Amino acid sequence: MKIEEVKKEYSNEWVLVEVLEEDEIGNPTEVKVLAHSKVKSEIYEVMKNSVDKYTYHFYTGEIGLSFLRNFEINIDFKNGILEIY
Repeated sequence: MKIEEVKKEYSNEWVLVEVLEEDEIGNPTEVKVLAHSKVKSEIYEVMKNSVDKYTYHFYTGEIGLSFLRNFEINIDFKNGILEIY
């Protein structure tokens, strides 16, 4: 299964996949889904039993930054600086 198909089929879920193929810079392109859940901790049991496999664990949705709502953020990409006030 292509990684983009996984993201569509398991939208807004945590997913654990076995990596079958990678692109030239090491990003997974072809995978086999081992587990998926809306609850991150539910993936851990399957992960513990998959130590003999090359796995990739990720979230398919957006992770919000609402916890930063009351802060001012300064990001200087050129100098690698992140300031939160």
